[in-house]
Amino acid sequence: MTATDTASVSLFDLVIEGGDLPLGDAVKGLVDLRGVAQVAIDSCRIVGSGKSGLYLERCAGRVERTAISRAADYGLYSVQATGLSITGNTVADCANGGILVHRWEAGEDGTIVAGNRVSRIAARSGGTGQYGNGINVFRADTVVVSGNVVSDCAFSAIRANSASTIQISGNSCMRSGETAIYAEFAFQGAVIDGNIVDGAANEALRQWLAETLQIAPSRVTLLRGQTSRRKQWQVQASRAVIEAWLSQLPL
Repeated sequence: MTATDTASVSLFDLVIEGGDLPLGDAVKGLVDLRGVAQVAIDSCRIVGSGKSGLYLERCAGRVERTAISRAADYGLYSVQATGLSITGNTVADCANGGILVHRWEAGEDGTIVAGNRVSRIAARSGGTGQYGNGINVFRADTVVVSGNVVSDCAFSAIRANSASTIQISGNSCMRSGETAIYAEFAFQGAVIDGNIVDGAANEALRQWLAETLQIAPSRVTLLRGQTSRRKQWQVQASRAVIEAWLSQLPL
């Protein structure tokens, strides 16, 4: 479903099913809207896209109460927004990212990302953090990210890269693969407050143990102490590897 350079597009109470099939080279999402002055997407289901579930380029308007799942790239990808609200949606089981707010060059964007539930976001394309984030803001200034519940992301729950005057507040970030909330590189001014973070430290420690012992993270399991300072880990490694590591620890 595509539309380009039009005054408005409204989608209500629709189920749009991609069947996990590939999309053409010119298309970036199962729903692909570009240059739409007023988008209204409400109470829809967008499922099984071969690329991003919803791709918005140079669009204003609102996306709300919509469920996006099983996208082979991002759940919702917005670039060059001109006044967009992304509120009350559910984004889950996407291969490279949940919600991405992006600009081709750094500049004012003003998108509002609020009250969404984002979960089970992978990083199929690999990398060191550009993929696998629940909510990612890249080069977009004056964005508000508030009141979202983000869980089980391969990298960060919320990531801001070169995003000035961003507000990240009142979000719940659970079981992030790395740093739960990450603001990095060239930006001026950021407000990060009132967020709840749970489980990120355990995952960071698991990754550190795996890297130190030079084994896959899947071979390191937390058995006890999820919320305690005392933790019991199970490590699947040879005795020689473990003994060599222990011998280097201070007594």
